[in-house]
Amino acid sequence: MLAVLFSGCEKEEDGPLDVDTVVDHAYFMPSFAPVVPWLLALDPGPGHWPDVGAVDCAVLDSISGDTTDFPNSGPVTMYLRYPPGGCMALDGRSREGTLVVRLDERTTVTDAEFAITCEDHRFGSLRARFRLHGTTLDSTRWVVMLDSSAMFSSGAWSPRSSGTLVYELSDKGLPSVAGDEVFTLEHDLLGSDRMGRSFHAFTVQPLGLLSGCGWLDSGLERIEPDQLSSRDLDHGSGACDGQATILVEGQEIGLTIP
Repeated sequence: MLAVLFSGCEKEEDGPLDVDTVVDHAYFMPSFAPVVPWLLALDPGPGHWPDVGAVDCAVLDSISGDTTDFPNSGPVTMYLRYPPGGCMALDGRSREGTLVVRLDERTTVTDAEFAITCEDHRFGSLRARFRLHGTTLDSTRWVVMLDSSAMFSSGAWSPRSSGTLVYELSDKGLPSVAGDEVFTLEHDLLGSDRMGRSFHAFTVQPLGLLSGCGWLDSGLERIEPDQLSSRDLDHGSGACDGQATILVEGQEIGLTIP
Protein backbone atom coordinates (compact mmCIF):
# COMPACT_ATOMS: atom_id res chain seq x y z
CA MET A 1 0.00 0.00 0.00
CA LEU A 2 1.37 3.43 -0.89
CA ALA A 3 0.26 5.15 2.30
CA VAL A 4 2.64 7.28 4.37
CA LEU A 5 1.75 8.08 7.98
CA PHE A 6 2.31 11.76 8.78
CA SER A 7 1.90 11.35 12.55
CA GLY A 8 2.02 8.53 15.07
CA CYS A 9 -0.58 5.77 15.02
CA GLU A 10 -3.05 5.41 17.86
CA LYS A 11 -5.30 2.52 18.81
CA GLU A 12 -8.95 2.47 17.90
CA GLU A 13 -11.41 0.82 20.25
CA ASP A 14 -11.60 -2.32 18.10
CA GLY A 15 -7.95 -2.62 17.08
CA PRO A 16 -5.04 -0.83 15.41
CA LEU A 17 -5.50 2.02 12.97
CA ASP A 18 -6.48 0.42 9.66
CA VAL A 19 -6.80 2.22 6.33
CA ASP A 20 -6.77 -0.80 3.97
CA THR A 21 -10.46 -0.34 3.09
CA VAL A 22 -9.90 3.30 2.14
CA VAL A 23 -6.85 2.43 0.04
CA ASP A 24 -8.71 -0.33 -1.81
CA HIS A 25 -11.60 2.04 -2.54
CA ALA A 26 -9.23 4.80 -3.68
CA TYR A 27 -7.33 2.43 -5.99
CA PHE A 28 -10.51 1.07 -7.54
CA MET A 29 -12.39 4.33 -8.25
CA PRO A 30 -10.22 5.38 -11.25
CA SER A 31 -11.11 2.15 -13.07
CA PHE A 32 -14.67 3.32 -13.72
CA ALA A 33 -15.13 6.95 -12.55
CA PRO A 34 -13.69 8.53 -15.77
CA VAL A 35 -15.72 6.25 -18.08
CA VAL A 36 -18.81 8.48 -18.32
CA PRO A 37 -16.77 11.63 -19.16
CA TRP A 38 -14.89 9.43 -21.67
CA LEU A 39 -18.17 8.43 -23.33
CA LEU A 40 -19.35 12.05 -23.50
CA ALA A 41 -16.02 13.12 -25.01
CA LEU A 42 -16.47 10.48 -27.74
CA ASP A 43 -19.91 11.98 -28.47
CA PRO A 44 -21.07 8.87 -30.37
CA GLY A 45 -23.86 9.29 -32.87
CA PRO A 46 -24.51 9.92 -36.58
CA GLY A 47 -21.41 11.41 -38.14
CA HIS A 48 -19.25 10.47 -35.14
CA TRP A 49 -19.29 6.66 -35.04
CA PRO A 50 -15.81 6.13 -36.57
CA ASP A 51 -14.13 8.98 -34.65
CA VAL A 52 -13.06 7.00 -31.56
CA GLY A 53 -9.41 6.93 -32.64
CA ALA A 54 -9.30 10.72 -32.83
CA VAL A 55 -10.27 11.00 -29.15
CA ASP A 56 -8.95 7.86 -27.46
CA CYS A 57 -6.57 4.97 -28.20
CA ALA A 58 -9.35 2.37 -28.04
CA VAL A 59 -10.08 0.52 -31.29
CA LEU A 60 -13.66 0.32 -32.52
CA ASP A 61 -13.93 -3.35 -33.49
CA SER A 62 -17.56 -3.33 -34.63
CA ILE A 63 -20.99 -1.72 -34.30
CA SER A 64 -24.37 -3.41 -34.28
CA GLY A 65 -27.61 -1.61 -35.03
CA ASP A 66 -28.68 0.96 -37.61
CA THR A 67 -26.14 3.77 -37.28
CA THR A 68 -27.67 5.79 -40.10
CA ASP A 69 -31.16 6.12 -38.63
CA PHE A 70 -30.12 6.12 -34.97
CA PRO A 71 -31.99 6.56 -32.65
CA ASN A 72 -35.23 6.21 -34.64
CA SER A 73 -34.49 2.62 -35.64
CA GLY A 74 -33.44 1.40 -32.19
CA PRO A 75 -30.29 1.15 -30.06
CA VAL A 76 -26.71 0.89 -31.27
CA THR A 77 -24.00 -1.17 -29.56
CA MET A 78 -20.30 -0.32 -29.93
CA TYR A 79 -17.58 -2.93 -29.26
CA LEU A 80 -14.32 -1.22 -28.30
CA ARG A 81 -10.94 -2.65 -27.38
CA TYR A 82 -7.77 -1.39 -25.74
CA PRO A 83 -5.00 -3.53 -27.27
CA PRO A 84 -2.95 -6.21 -25.45
CA GLY A 85 -0.23 -4.56 -23.41
CA GLY A 86 -2.36 -1.44 -23.06
CA CYS A 87 -2.27 2.01 -24.61
CA MET A 88 -2.54 5.56 -23.28
CA ALA A 89 -6.24 6.37 -22.96
CA LEU A 90 -7.91 9.77 -22.95
CA ASP A 91 -7.48 10.09 -19.17
CA GLY A 92 -3.71 9.60 -19.38
CA ARG A 93 -3.74 6.04 -18.02
CA SER A 94 -2.60 2.89 -19.78
CA ARG A 95 -5.68 0.71 -20.21
CA GLU A 96 -6.20 -2.77 -21.63
CA GLY A 97 -9.32 -4.82 -22.35
CA THR A 98 -12.72 -4.47 -23.97
CA LEU A 99 -15.66 -2.15 -23.41
CA VAL A 100 -19.17 -2.65 -24.76
CA VAL A 101 -21.28 0.51 -25.04
CA ARG A 102 -25.03 0.37 -25.74
CA LEU A 103 -26.81 3.61 -26.61
CA ASP A 104 -30.56 4.12 -26.85
CA GLU A 105 -30.21 7.84 -27.70
CA ARG A 106 -27.60 10.59 -27.90
CA THR A 107 -26.10 10.99 -24.41
CA THR A 108 -27.10 14.68 -24.21
CA VAL A 109 -30.82 14.02 -24.75
CA THR A 110 -32.99 14.05 -21.60
CA ASP A 111 -34.08 10.56 -20.48
CA ALA A 112 -31.60 8.88 -22.84
CA GLU A 113 -30.23 5.59 -21.50
CA PHE A 114 -26.85 3.96 -22.01
CA ALA A 115 -24.90 1.02 -20.64
CA ILE A 116 -21.14 0.44 -20.43
CA THR A 117 -19.93 -3.08 -19.67
CA CYS A 118 -16.48 -4.60 -19.29
CA GLU A 119 -15.47 -8.13 -18.30
CA ASP A 120 -11.74 -7.73 -17.69
CA HIS A 121 -10.47 -4.16 -17.76
CA ARG A 122 -6.83 -3.74 -16.74
CA PHE A 123 -4.86 -0.75 -15.58
CA GLY A 124 -1.78 -0.94 -13.41
CA SER A 125 -2.03 -3.90 -11.04
CA LEU A 126 -5.83 -3.81 -10.96
CA ARG A 127 -8.29 -5.85 -13.01
CA ALA A 128 -11.89 -4.67 -12.95
CA ARG A 129 -15.28 -5.89 -14.05
CA PHE A 130 -18.12 -3.42 -14.04
CA ARG A 131 -21.49 -2.53 -15.48
CA LEU A 132 -22.69 1.05 -15.61
CA HIS A 133 -26.29 1.81 -16.53
CA GLY A 134 -26.86 5.51 -17.06
CA THR A 135 -29.73 7.91 -17.64
CA THR A 136 -29.43 11.49 -18.87
CA LEU A 137 -31.24 13.83 -16.47
CA ASP A 138 -30.67 16.85 -18.73
CA SER A 139 -27.93 18.12 -21.04
CA THR A 140 -25.43 18.49 -18.16
CA ARG A 141 -26.35 15.76 -15.63
CA TRP A 142 -26.28 11.97 -15.68
CA VAL A 143 -27.21 9.41 -13.03
CA VAL A 144 -25.45 6.05 -13.20
CA MET A 145 -26.04 2.74 -11.43
CA LEU A 146 -22.84 0.76 -10.79
CA ASP A 147 -22.21 -2.92 -10.12
CA SER A 148 -18.58 -4.08 -10.03
CA SER A 149 -15.97 -6.58 -8.93
CA ALA A 150 -12.17 -6.65 -9.09
CA MET A 151 -8.93 -8.41 -8.33
CA PHE A 152 -5.38 -7.19 -7.82
CA SER A 153 -2.99 -8.74 -10.40
CA SER A 154 -4.35 -12.27 -9.99
CA GLY A 155 -6.58 -14.44 -7.85
CA ALA A 156 -10.34 -14.70 -7.49
CA TRP A 157 -12.79 -11.99 -8.50
CA SER A 158 -14.43 -10.40 -5.48
CA PRO A 159 -17.29 -7.87 -5.17
CA ARG A 160 -16.23 -4.26 -4.97
CA SER A 161 -18.74 -1.40 -5.22
CA SER A 162 -22.38 -0.99 -6.18
CA GLY A 163 -24.64 2.02 -5.94
CA THR A 164 -25.39 5.39 -7.52
CA LEU A 165 -23.17 8.02 -9.11
CA VAL A 166 -24.32 11.44 -10.31
CA TYR A 167 -22.15 13.31 -12.82
CA GLU A 168 -22.60 16.99 -13.64
CA LEU A 169 -20.81 18.89 -16.41
CA SER A 170 -19.52 22.10 -14.82
CA ASP A 171 -17.27 23.38 -17.64
CA LYS A 172 -17.52 22.36 -21.30
CA GLY A 173 -13.96 23.46 -22.04
CA LEU A 174 -12.90 24.24 -25.61
CA PRO A 175 -15.05 22.61 -28.32
CA SER A 176 -11.93 21.85 -30.36
CA VAL A 177 -10.15 20.03 -27.52
CA ALA A 178 -11.42 16.60 -26.48
CA GLY A 179 -10.83 15.74 -22.85
CA ASP A 180 -10.84 19.16 -21.19
CA GLU A 181 -14.43 19.01 -19.93
CA VAL A 182 -14.76 19.41 -16.16
CA PHE A 183 -17.27 17.35 -14.14
CA THR A 184 -18.35 17.01 -10.56
CA LEU A 185 -19.20 13.58 -9.20
CA GLU A 186 -21.30 12.58 -6.20
CA HIS A 187 -21.84 8.98 -5.16
CA ASP A 188 -23.40 6.67 -2.60
CA LEU A 189 -21.79 3.22 -2.72
CA LEU A 190 -21.76 -0.03 -0.78
CA GLY A 191 -18.75 -2.27 -1.21
CA SER A 192 -16.14 -4.58 0.24
CA ASP A 193 -12.37 -4.46 0.21
CA ARG A 194 -10.03 -7.25 -0.93
CA MET A 195 -10.15 -8.84 2.53
CA GLY A 196 -13.94 -8.94 2.49
CA ARG A 197 -14.60 -6.08 4.93
CA SER A 198 -17.85 -4.30 4.04
CA PHE A 199 -18.02 -0.52 3.80
CA HIS A 200 -20.25 2.41 2.88
CA ALA A 201 -18.71 5.25 0.85
CA PHE A 202 -20.33 8.57 -0.04
CA THR A 203 -19.35 12.10 -1.01
CA VAL A 204 -19.18 14.82 1.62
CA GLN A 205 -18.03 17.44 -0.90
CA PRO A 206 -18.50 16.90 -4.68
CA LEU A 207 -15.52 15.27 -6.35
CA GLY A 208 -13.74 16.98 -9.25
CA LEU A 209 -13.14 15.03 -12.45
CA LEU A 210 -11.47 16.24 -15.64
CA SER A 211 -12.02 14.16 -18.79
CA GLY A 212 -8.30 14.12 -19.49
CA CYS A 213 -7.24 13.21 -15.93
CA GLY A 214 -7.02 9.66 -14.58
CA TRP A 215 -7.63 10.68 -10.97
CA LEU A 216 -10.21 12.55 -8.96
CA ASP A 217 -8.58 15.93 -8.38
CA SER A 218 -10.66 17.50 -5.59
CA GLY A 219 -13.48 16.85 -3.14
CA LEU A 220 -14.03 14.75 -0.03
CA GLU A 221 -15.33 11.20 0.45
CA ARG A 222 -16.33 9.46 3.66
CA ILE A 223 -15.71 5.73 3.99
CA GLU A 224 -17.37 3.81 6.82
CA PRO A 225 -15.76 0.36 7.17
CA ASP A 226 -17.68 -2.29 9.07
CA GLN A 227 -16.80 -2.25 12.81
CA LEU A 228 -14.40 0.70 12.42
CA SER A 229 -14.82 4.44 12.76
CA SER A 230 -15.38 6.53 9.63
CA ARG A 231 -12.43 7.65 7.50
CA ASP A 232 -12.37 10.69 5.20
CA LEU A 233 -10.52 10.74 1.87
CA ASP A 234 -9.50 14.23 0.74
CA HIS A 235 -8.59 14.45 -2.97
CA GLY A 236 -7.05 17.92 -2.75
CA SER A 237 -7.93 21.11 -4.55
CA GLY A 238 -7.51 20.62 -8.29
CA ALA A 239 -4.12 19.02 -9.04
CA CYS A 240 -4.21 16.00 -11.38
CA ASP A 241 -1.52 14.04 -9.56
CA GLY A 242 -3.12 11.15 -7.67
CA GLN A 243 -2.24 12.66 -4.30
CA ALA A 244 -4.83 12.31 -1.53
CA THR A 245 -5.00 12.43 2.26
CA ILE A 246 -6.76 9.95 4.56
CA LEU A 247 -8.13 11.53 7.73
CA VAL A 248 -8.83 9.09 10.57
CA GLU A 249 -8.89 9.35 14.36
CA GLY A 250 -7.17 12.74 14.25
CA GLN A 251 -4.38 11.42 12.03
CA GLU A 252 -3.44 12.43 8.47
CA ILE A 253 -2.11 9.74 6.15
CA GLY A 254 -0.72 10.66 2.74
CA LEU A 255 -1.83 8.42 -0.12
CA THR A 256 -0.43 8.18 -3.65
CA ILE A 257 -3.05 6.62 -5.92
CA PRO A 258 -1.32 4.79 -8.79
